[in-house]
Amino acid sequence: MVDKISARDAAAILAIMPTLPAPILVEQLDATGLVSSATADVGITLRCYTGQFSAPEYWIEIQFRNLDLLNSDWGILKSKAQLNVAEDIVTPITVTAARGGFLHSNLELRYVIYEDLGGVAGDLSEYSDPAPFIVDRYGPYRAVNDQNSRPPLKVVLPATLPSPITLTYIANNPTIPGNVLPNNFTEAVGQFADGDMVQLFLGPDMFNKDDKYKVGAPFPMVGAANTPFVFPTSAFTTDAIQYLYYILTDKSGNDSLPSIAEPLRVSVLDPPGQGQIFIPLAPSPELGSTDDLLDNDDFQKVIEARVRAYTNPQPTLDQIEIKWGSQPYSLLTPATAFDVVFRGAALNALIRAEYGVRFGPQLVTVLYRILRGSEIFPSNEKVINVDLSVPGPENPGDPGTPNINLPPARFFGRGTPPSGQDILRDVDANLLVDVEISIWTVGAPPQAGYNINLVRPDGTIIQPPQPIGTLIQGDILKFTIPWSDIEPGGNVTQLFHYIVTGPGTTNPNISPSTPVQVIDAVTQALPPPVFQRLTSGEVRCTSLVDIPGTTPPDHYAEVFVAGDTRMVVGRKLTLNARVFRPRTGTPLVTQPFSTDVDITDAIRLSGFTFRLPYRALLIYLRIGTLEVTATTTFSDGVVGRGFASVGGRSVGVNAYCDKELVTLTTP
Repeated sequence: MVDKISARDAAAILAIMPTLPAPILVEQLDATGLVSSATADVGITLRCYTGQFSAPEYWIEIQFRNLDLLNSDWGILKSKAQLNVAEDIVTPITVTAARGGFLHSNLELRYVIYEDLGGVAGDLSEYSDPAPFIVDRYGPYRAVNDQNSRPPLKVVLPATLPSPITLTYIANNPTIPGNVLPNNFTEAVGQFADGDMVQLFLGPDMFNKDDKYKVGAPFPMVGAANTPFVFPTSAFTTDAIQYLYYILTDKSGNDSLPSIAEPLRVSVLDPPGQGQIFIPLAPSPELGSTDDLLDNDDFQKVIEARVRAYTNPQPTLDQIEIKWGSQPYSLLTPATAFDVVFRGAALNALIRAEYGVRFGPQLVTVLYRILRGSEIFPSNEKVINVDLSVPGPENPGDPGTPNINLPPARFFGRGTPPSGQDILRDVDANLLVDVEISIWTVGAPPQAGYNINLVRPDGTIIQPPQPIGTLIQGDILKFTIPWSDIEPGGNVTQLFHYIVTGPGTTNPNISPSTPVQVIDAVTQALPPPVFQRLTSGEVRCTSLVDIPGTTPPDHYAEVFVAGDTRMVVGRKLTLNARVFRPRTGTPLVTQPFSTDVDITDAIRLSGFTFRLPYRALLIYLRIGTLEVTATTTFSDGVVGRGFASVGGRSVGVNAYCDKELVTLTTP
């Protein structure tokens, strides 16, 4: 195809008309002279007529002309070769393609017969009419510059096609209608041509041309309109995402790229087993339980609704949502692992919305459903009771929380001097405590059967209950509690509240807490302090110990506090002392004194001896009384207290122990 005919031969051809019939292209696919790409790769065969009067020694040459070029000259496709056949027959002439095959082209072919001149080709004798020869090397959507080629448009499937495609859908729909969109490629070589065929594929990836992924036989593509097809659903045999795509093949056998794929989720597994939701706080009738009630206490414990493992799960497909009573399905959750647990604020909101403002236990139906693509599998129903109500005023907060519509209780000790509201001191110890509760003024008033119980910080209900059915809103309920209900809480701020109970519901209505400050009022006994060196049972001058080197002379008395295993190392052991005179009646003179020491292991085991100073304290006795109190705080906050009292003298006849005269200006 690179040689040109000689100028002499060209001139001779121009001088005569074709006298031979056009060659017959054996491999042509249609009258246009189109051959397959496979043929173009190896070569062609032309059937040429030798003429009535030729001789075997005559020569034949195959010529071509490129019709894509204006004023194209004829060139040599196959050089001259002797016929070696008789006259008046049609003989096949084979034209072998050069390496790489015939290029993409639009040609016409003819043959020329030359006379023989002593074993070489002589002058041109006659030539044939031309025959078309077309080589198409570009498939649909292909470009001359292959980088500009692109995949065909993806198929169009019904918008109602479910995802996933399930066994149920396949059983009811043997085929799926679809369309291949028209070829809209802009480059001519890749545009639609008659004979373009469509081959559908369904495979695990988007570009696999393996024959095993072909679905059905190829079908012809329509030109300017959509090309309809029906896809057999029997091709869906695997649970997976499968890709539906196609490849266009033109008449020459040139393929397009695989089209853009349409991913299809397919699920041909058995349906999931039908279970029942499990509510751990209302498990009846499982394990013999009769508890089918969710109440306020359960609400505070955190209500759970569990979907347990069922048969035939599909973790990558299944999603679960819950339906609580008349509330819509919600809380969609992937079922990637079991149990699937619904809990927390979102579930609580459903429970409260369903219960509303009703009173007492209410029946509720709870179920879940599994969403597997477009398929829905509902569970069996579970019926339980729910009670979020309370007797008395409605609680605007969460069920089971303190109700701000209930006034807090008030506490008063009976000691002297009064400690004040919600404060209890040592003067109140071992006495009754007065409690006052104002009846709420919001909502409905108390009804018959309503009671109030005070509740200690540890949750213990103080008995007996206080009936309030005859009280009206704004009344004050007054009652007392024994010190024994205070004492276990120790010397801390104790939080007391009360509950309102009544018929129709087992839920208590819980008041806000009252912080009651208990200050050094809860005590346990320490061994009484022991005065040292008493004379006739009294502290006298002979009981004093001299302090050497003091001017004027000073002294002290000793008080021993025994060790106690309840003492806490590192805390203080305090000794408070007081002297007053006279010994009886209203004291005219009092003098306090306090000292302390850090408790050590030695003190805890063996005790400690305190010194009471003479001049700062004991001199004020004259003839009076000396009281001492040892205190410390135990690990549980309780105050340990030991008390001792003794008569004493800091004078002799007319002078103090240090012989200083007693005057109006002396202590």
